[in-house]
Amino acid sequence: MLLRKLTIFLCLLALIVPPVFVRAQANPVLQTVSPPIAIVGQEINITGSNLPYYGSLQFQSNTTAANKYFTSPDGRNSAVPVPNFIAPGNYQISVVEGSDNISNSLSLRIEPLQSQSLPPATPLPPANPSSPPAPTLTPTPSPTAPSVISNVSPPEVDINDTLTITGSGFTGYGRVIFSNNQQEAYKQYYTASDNEIKTPVPGILPPGNYSLHIINISGQPSNSVTVIVKKQPAPSPTLPPYLPPDCFLGFWCPAPDKTYLALGDSVAAGYIALRGYPIRYRSHLATFFDTNIRLDNQSRSGSDSADLLHTLQNNTSLRDKVASAYVITWNIGGNDLRKARELYKNKKCGGEDNQQCLRETVTTFNNNWDKIVATISQLRGLDAISFTMDIYNPFVAADSRIDTWPNDAGNDFIILNQYLNFVNHHINTSNPGRILVAQVHRAFNGSSGAIDPDQQNLISFDGYHPNNNGHEVIKEELAQLGPHYALDAKNN
Repeated sequence: MLLRKLTIFLCLLALIVPPVFVRAQANPVLQTVSPPIAIVGQEINITGSNLPYYGSLQFQSNTTAANKYFTSPDGRNSAVPVPNFIAPGNYQISVVEGSDNISNSLSLRIEPLQSQSLPPATPLPPANPSSPPAPTLTPTPSPTAPSVISNVSPPEVDINDTLTITGSGFTGYGRVIFSNNQQEAYKQYYTASDNEIKTPVPGILPPGNYSLHIINISGQPSNSVTVIVKKQPAPSPTLPPYLPPDCFLGFWCPAPDKTYLALGDSVAAGYIALRGYPIRYRSHLATFFDTNIRLDNQSRSGSDSADLLHTLQNNTSLRDKVASAYVITWNIGGNDLRKARELYKNKKCGGEDNQQCLRETVTTFNNNWDKIVATISQLRGLDAISFTMDIYNPFVAADSRIDTWPNDAGNDFIILNQYLNFVNHHINTSNPGRILVAQVHRAFNGSSGAIDPDQQNLISFDGYHPNNNGHEVIKEELAQLGPHYALDAKNN
């Protein structure tokens, strides 16, 4: 009798409870793409069958290839933004799952940005009801052809020196890329000038000859020129305890003109390092704006995205600080992924593939991230710029040596790195235009994501946190976003 009741109960349970996640076995099939003509940054809607829970949409033309990650919980539709640096033209798009599951192709045309009429952005309500609404931003017209480099000066540079690039087609956003057979690094730029860019040489480059080219907003590479990098960075000096400028022996300091608020986890707290990136970035801000900047570091070691969200929503004092800060930065998410990684390695992640906790972590983080961004934007208003960053991978070498779950897609790095990519994709594509993202993942792990940052001397002895060099690189990436901020601050 007991066995019969148990059988009936299990049958009813199977009818009531839907499966949490079942990986599609058949190849994905694309049926429609709407609209068939789009611009960069615009969302397109795809429909089909067997679409992967997590996958990528591949954009392919005769000259350009790009991918965008997406999620499709129901396996039938998804909204995917067109990559920001893709060139105008005719594309074939297809869905890619893993390395060998590829769908059929559909046609999509990408039009030049300025040929479209964009609707005005709807600003979030300001934190103070009596304050005027944030102004609607008008995008700067962007080039649709590749840049042309005519000269770089000086042709031989030290790391962190300023390099002046002259030519044409620079207006707007882009990247200055330094590469040779062993190394690649880049610097983001923003310029209102069509014929000049000033950029520091990336601090992680070893000495050598480098090919330099530019990718502007059109997504097409410029011609290349040669730049010689002469020496490596000097080791971080032993510095005295941090004091704000103009302090007298630490006993008296004038009231600061502006406050820089740092939020995040142990990385922002500067764990292990002599001087974390917030202290370094504060010094950069004070020098750039020629004013007294006070650092208020409210980071907490061990925090994950849920912790930061809870504090932002419930801590009245912190909410007031967010609303009034002159500059705000935050980093979060490393602990979310680290906890899921540990469960995966202990074979306690769940699901038939031991990846259920990783999928759930991505979903939970993305939801928390959206609420964090919305809360900060509402407190500060869309007229205030805020800075954040994506997440580096300190475990490339360690995970590449281990295959925890045999007979899956590969070693631990191949499995775990895809979930880091999903999270970083969300960080980089889900924010309002005035929340700027420093490209820390690429600075630490290279454009492929497969470089171990310890090989570049960016990680502390614990194998996880940045050392002084790593914090300097993070500061540099934040500083590269500075021209956006400078344009606004100097107009206020």
